[in-house]
Amino acid sequence: MAQATSTSTPLETPVEGLESTVEGVVTALYGSLRTLKRAGSETGVDGAASFVLHYLLAKGAVRPSELAAEMCLDGSTVSRHLQALERLDLVSRERDPADGRAFRVTCTEAGRAAHAASIAARTAMLTSAVESWDPTDLSQLEQLLRRLADDLAKAPTTRTTTPVATTPVSDRETGDPR
Repeated sequence: MAQATSTSTPLETPVEGLESTVEGVVTALYGSLRTLKRAGSETGVDGAASFVLHYLLAKGAVRPSELAAEMCLDGSTVSRHLQALERLDLVSRERDPADGRAFRVTCTEAGRAAHAASIAARTAMLTSAVESWDPTDLSQLEQLLRRLADDLAKAPTTRTTTPVATTPVSDRETGDPR
C-alpha cells in the first residue's frame, strides 16, 4: 500500500473523480459501522446505547441537553435513549448541584461493564477481520482514519455538493449505520 501523504491546505481545484471516490468512502464507512454495530448488539448494548455510554464515560455527569449537543442529536432522541438505558440500570440521574431543578446523567457500574463488553465484541470482530493484514497496512489505516477524523472535525458542516434526496429512505439504499 502506498505511503499516506499529508496536505496542509484544502484542494483549491476539483480533482477528477473526487466526488465519486468520497461517496465510495462514505459507503464503505457506513457498511463498516453497520457491521460493527451488529457485533456490539450481541452483548445487549445496541449501537445507539453504546454511543451514548461512550460519551457519558468520556464526559462524566452531564445534562441531557449537553449530551444532545455533543452528540449532534435532538433532545427527544437523547431522552429516549437515556430512558431506555436507565430502565436497564446502565445510567443514573442525579440532581445538578448548580441548578436543583435540572438533573445530570452518568454511567453506572453496570453501564461501564456493558460498554466495555460492547467495545470488546467490536474489537474482537475488527481484529478477526484484519488479522491477516500486513502490519504496515493496518498502521496506515489507523493513521488515515485519525487524519480523516481530525479533518472532519475542522470541516465546514453546511457545505453540500448535491441536494438532499427527497426519496423516502425505505425506497433507496442508504447504508445508514443506525
